[in-house]
Amino acid sequence: EIRLTVSSRQSGDSRVRVTIYDALGHRVRQLFDGALPAGAHRFYWDGSNDRGHLLSSGIYLYEMNATAPDGKHFRAAKKMLLIR
Repeated sequence: EIRLTVSSRQSGDSRVRVTIYDALGHRVRQLFDGALPAGAHRFYWDGSNDRGHLLSSGIYLYEMNATAPDGKHFRAAKKMLLIR
């Protein structure tokens, strides 16, 4: 489970992209790419890549990129451990 909070003092949705990378920095999954209102959101990753193949145990990184309605950009990244 990936928990993210989209903060914006302006009305309107933010453009949000959540991407998962392997330990070598290769993109393995585009988890979300769309508009979200301000607030708390949860994303669930089943451990598969964009083709639906299950990935092996290891360290992965998730990255969130967001653009607020006023055009301001925000980026955050965190490590996570996938255990099979």
